[in-house]
Amino acid sequence: MKYETHDVVRERLLSEHPEIRQEYERLRPRYEVIAKLIQARHELKLTQAQLAERMGTTQNAVSRLESGESNPRLDTLVRAAQALGRDLTIEFAETGPGTGR
Repeated sequence: MKYETHDVVRERLLSEHPEIRQEYERLRPRYEVIAKLIQARHELKLTQAQLAERMGTTQNAVSRLESGESNPRLDTLVRAAQALGRDLTIEFAETGPGTGR
């Protein structure tokens, strides 16, 4: 039995359903931030509770942030970056043709 990777399944789904692709592209920046936050936390081998303590918040708040359940304010992202020993960089990048953005 051949299994498809997550990326292959996602690309097939997005190519077959333009309405899903549009929503995926709309949410992409949010999920890129979440992925970078989780990656940085894992690199430092921190639990959500440890990150929350560094940020001055609760583990539940960090969980909501990482799951995409909350729409964080800019100052929350700044606190998270500082707690992770990182700089927060925000960029308005030009989009290329065919990117859907």
